[in-house]
Amino acid sequence: MALPALARAFPGRASSVSSALVGRPVPLAQLPPPRPSSVPGVLVTLGADAAAAIVVGALDQSARELRFAAVHLLAHVDVPAALPRLAVRVFDHEPRIARLALEVLSRRRTTPGFTDVLARLRELARRGDGDDRLPAIAALAALRDPQAVGILVDLLSTRPTQIAEAAHDALVRITRADFGFAERRWRAWASVHADEPRRRWLLRALRHVDVSLRRAAAADLVDDGVPLFGYDADADVLDRDISVDAIARNLGEPVP
Repeated sequence: MALPALARAFPGRASSVSSALVGRPVPLAQLPPPRPSSVPGVLVTLGADAAAAIVVGALDQSARELRFAAVHLLAHVDVPAALPRLAVRVFDHEPRIARLALEVLSRRRTTPGFTDVLARLRELARRGDGDDRLPAIAALAALRDPQAVGILVDLLSTRPTQIAEAAHDALVRITRADFGFAERRWRAWASVHADEPRRRWLLRALRHVDVSLRRAAAADLVDDGVPLFGYDADADVLDRDISVDAIARNLGEPVP
């Protein structure tokens, strides 16, 4: 069904995407949308149902231009059937495609199957081989998965050291706390806070002694659409506390 629809919408010859575009190290927000005269552009117009059969297959193509085009398309049209294969592209051997896939995946939290993707990433972080484990940990960090905390704490003493370092980085990015590589302190923190919503972790981090963690927590809240009521990570303690109290009240959370 997709191919006839594509032919009706664009009966001429359509281009895909250039190698130069694939190689551009820029965030998704700075990439141009698919051109109307390109296959991705036509599929955006046709919508998810018509795009599904084509984009799912393109995600597995050997040509990096096709894989890139498919991932780029998924930034503009939500194709639930493509979600598992989009997640596979997080492990793409072309780093720019892997980063783009992860950024697109982070926009699909409400797509059916997203929780299954997170579960698979957790399993790969826990038991994956060397080629899968590090990208899985990085993906859990980028997706800010609170349920990965216990797994990541278990990896702090894992060898090679790259695994432990990646697990520590992921823990900091998810919790906006930092206990270094001290498993006991991480476990103590998790025993008290693991069941809390992540926003509560971020509120607590707004009062952290480390200004970099305060800034990161504030940025995460902004990404979630939370108003900061004038919060400035570099302001004095009294001014920060006034803003944090206002943020907490607005969210209906206890004041940290």
